[in-house]
Amino acid sequence: MLLQITAIGKEHFFMLEVCFVLYDASVLAGDNKASITVANNMSKYYHVSIVSLCGDHLNNSYKLNSGIKINFAKLPVLRLRQQIPYAVKFLTSYFKKRHIDVAIIEGYTPAGPSAFVRLFCRTKLVFCDHSSCMGKYNDNSARMIRKIATLLCHRTIALTEVSRNDYMKYFHLSEKKCRCIYNWIDAEEFEKGKNCSYDSDSHTIVSLGRFGPEKGYDLMVKVAEKFFSERNDDWTWEVYGDGETFDEISAEVDRLGLNDKLKLMGRTDDVESVYRKAALLVLPSYREGMPLVLLEGKCYKLPLVSFDINSGPKEIITDEKNGYLVPPYDVDIMAKRIAELADSKELRTSMSEQAHCDIDRFSQQAILQQWLDLIEELVRK
Repeated sequence: MLLQITAIGKEHFFMLEVCFVLYDASVLAGDNKASITVANNMSKYYHVSIVSLCGDHLNNSYKLNSGIKINFAKLPVLRLRQQIPYAVKFLTSYFKKRHIDVAIIEGYTPAGPSAFVRLFCRTKLVFCDHSSCMGKYNDNSARMIRKIATLLCHRTIALTEVSRNDYMKYFHLSEKKCRCIYNWIDAEEFEKGKNCSYDSDSHTIVSLGRFGPEKGYDLMVKVAEKFFSERNDDWTWEVYGDGETFDEISAEVDRLGLNDKLKLMGRTDDVESVYRKAALLVLPSYREGMPLVLLEGKCYKLPLVSFDINSGPKEIITDEKNGYLVPPYDVDIMAKRIAELADSKELRTSMSEQAHCDIDRFSQQAILQQWLDLIEELVRK
């Protein structure tokens, strides 16, 4: 058992009510996946429930532990400030009825309409930002939401140390009020990765993730065009995922005649097979919080190539040791780095061997303990 119960009685502790507030549980996204994984593991220690502000069903890719109840607020499709009274009314009633001790608001989008519940009930609020603090910092609306969330919530959780430092600097938070808790590598995936063998003979590059404007798939196409234009061999690049920009990216791949090399594979539920057959993994994002795909690639001992964006990759990749950090959005250098790996089996093997050098920082056991400690700290107050 992980938890060391100190200040409160054991019987009372296991009666605690913890609620996770998501924006839309019907959407397949990394932040939802991470949140539901934490919720499932917390349910071993507390009574756990989930509120989805929008949507009316749980995405089929997510599985909830028995005993976790999910409720849908079904907020009307309005501007954010118009959603606030609907969200506050629903959450205030729900938190009071269920006697919620701690509510974890997952992301700055749900934080906008949810944080004001602080004014109407005694539930302790935790704002967990799944993107970087500086993501959309110049967007007045995004900056204001983060300002309100950090002001009203009892704790702010950043997914990286860089983002935590930015929160403390730009939103004037104390070290106690702002914490960094990483996403973890799923325990089952962790064990599979530890026991897997890297295929140094593979000639397959992979990228995985939702197709959205922030994911940089437009940049990926430019990188692929440069990479494949300079070689005539059997290397291919497989991209897994779907989303709102899929058709746009597919049309660009077709226009450039890259279909046989840059293959848009659609969504997959078998990521293990994808990682096991890969030679390296590429993340072309404009911005991230703590990218799960890099953690998963690291778990499966893949050399990693990513833009060195503000938050996330630099805490997973050690440049030139287990992968490459590329100056943000420089498609020429990214194509060059990928080519260096493609041209050297020895380099790929060496980076694969270094993939697990610091992986215990991202273990489920270590990070779950940090969440349990946070809950205990809040209920002791």
